[in-house]
Amino acid sequence: MQSDLNLPVDLGTTIMALKFDGGLLLAADSRTSQGSYVSNRMADKITPLIDDIYVCRSGSSADTQTVAGYARYSLDFHSQQLGKRPSVQTAAYILRDFAYQNKEVLSVSFICAGLDDEKARIFSIAQGGAIFEQKNYAAAGSGSTYVLTYLDEKYRPNMTETEVRELAVRAVSLAMFRDNSSGGCIRLCVLKPNTKPERIFLQGDQVQSMFPVHR
Repeated sequence: MQSDLNLPVDLGTTIMALKFDGGLLLAADSRTSQGSYVSNRMADKITPLIDDIYVCRSGSSADTQTVAGYARYSLDFHSQQLGKRPSVQTAAYILRDFAYQNKEVLSVSFICAGLDDEKARIFSIAQGGAIFEQKNYAAAGSGSTYVLTYLDEKYRPNMTETEVRELAVRAVSLAMFRDNSSGGCIRLCVLKPNTKPERIFLQGDQVQSMFPVHR
């Protein structure tokens, strides 16, 4: 009988970005898996690109890290040419171009989000390079299929930072509970105008207490 470790690699994650009144919240689980083997339970899938622009990575860890690195270099070069920081849309389209041009060899999808002149913007970049600007929130990765309806039901415009943080933690926790490819811990990043990004780390025991287990 074929061993699970010999099956094709199954890549998954849970990432999301949500706007709140006065800023933006990014959230992600921390599990990197290869089929039934968890290769890293503490991965950081929220990657800074430039200033207040971040990318949440989903897909092959090596592929997404490489593309994020190229995007960071391109944005830095672009900012020197412009004499100012590029927009969130520019960052998203740079990621989109890398994903599209290499769609046959890369396994990547992203949520690119950040602040432009104190305005929060969120872009989803799908596998293959399709790009969509999201009005209020976005979720991606294998775990997102379990919680998108939950977000549709619970999210409302102009929520406070505390409300959005509680919603994101709850949603990622539920995704981790249902999706075998999501797990580990929860990482958050809060972006607000004229404030340094705030990184928050919730350990596994904190995650498990966020929802009841019903059987």
